[in-house]
Amino acid sequence: MDLVTDARAIQYWDEYQAVMEPYSEMYSLTGPCAGIFMLFGPDATWDGADPPAPDYAEDAHARQFNRELPQFDAKRFAERAAEMLSS
Repeated sequence: MDLVTDARAIQYWDEYQAVMEPYSEMYSLTGPCAGIFMLFGPDATWDGADPPAPDYAEDAHARQFNRELPQFDAKRFAERAAEMLSS
């Protein structure tokens, strides 16, 4: 988190899989949910059983598990985050 200095950025550790299971279902993941990088706009809320859909997401394991999200690319992800923060 030393690289991300914006107070709006949050990193979750999901020991009880409260976040992992719903997003695994949302993306029909065939492997670990770890390494899904998501960006949410200011109106995103988790109200009830269904998690909010991110405005943008990339997957560190996309190639490894042949998944639909774009393969995580730190530069591209940072550029998308900067775009969202500036609007």
